[in-house]
Amino acid sequence: MPTPQLDQFDDKLAFVLYYENEDDANKSLLDSNLLSKIKEQKLFGHNLLLESLKYNNEPEWSLLKTATYGELFDRMVEEGTLKIAVIISGQGPVAFGMPEMFTPMQHINANRVMKKSLQS
Repeated sequence: MPTPQLDQFDDKLAFVLYYENEDDANKSLLDSNLLSKIKEQKLFGHNLLLESLKYNNEPEWSLLKTATYGELFDRMVEEGTLKIAVIISGQGPVAFGMPEMFTPMQHINANRVMKKSLQS
């Protein structure tokens, strides 16, 4: 992940998308409607969205604290204040080592909207 993109996640509160394996992550991250599906299913509760916005960008929270779920979600995606960490099971120093997660990152980076919100 490039340093400027990584810096966008420093000291930020993020939601987690958990995948059992890299194949599942790749299928999901290739879906150009992933963020729309998250919004439709309301995977992140309204109050949790508000709390994460307050932590990540309090001035924006002041403007959006009475917004509907859809308005809040869309604005957070648009502004890049919705942060989502992608976790892939079995990858890391305690599991099978630290393989490069090139493919999942390419899927994230290929979508300019998701690139602002997702970190793998």
